[in-house]
Amino acid sequence: MRLVELNPQKPDTAIIEEAASILEEGGLIIFPTETVYGLAVLVDNQPAVEKLYQLKNRSFDKPLTLHIHDRAAVEEIIDTIPPCAQELMGRYWPGPLTIVMLAGDGGKVGFRMPRNVIAREIIGATAGLIGATSANVSGAVPPLTVSDIPQRLLDDVDLVIDGGRTEYDGASTIVDVSNGTPVIVRQGPITI
Repeated sequence: MRLVELNPQKPDTAIIEEAASILEEGGLIIFPTETVYGLAVLVDNQPAVEKLYQLKNRSFDKPLTLHIHDRAAVEEIIDTIPPCAQELMGRYWPGPLTIVMLAGDGGKVGFRMPRNVIAREIIGATAGLIGATSANVSGAVPPLTVSDIPQRLLDDVDLVIDGGRTEYDGASTIVDVSNGTPVIVRQGPITI
């Protein structure tokens, strides 16, 4: 594990590119968002995804949230974006909101467009879709600083980016719009 500190307002481009390369080569990284620190992989790399689930003791029936740089990623995956999702995206993205939508195969996909500059630059620099979850063991409190992250996770990832304390005190709000009507799955910084 390599730990680097980055200025959250003006991150070093070389570190951003290193993080993107690690992901593209099947590695795992921990990076800050405005809500919590995330543990990330590229979703099309099955061995990396499996490692992430094992590290977290996460059930394989709980999907990863796709962290995206812009709305084009949603449009590539979702055939018909519900009007309520379009309104939420326009109002709260980038920001602490995860939107769950119905994919063409009938499954649900959660999308998150972080506002944190470090997260956005890594997502934008990476070729492929990033799947992420909080950098904790399943069921534990999500980390707001690098010091909150369990040592076993720190030891088993390729890069940890310390961008300081998160802006908010907890995970993003999750809204499920898969049936066309918004349903709050988890209350976070964005209230009903």
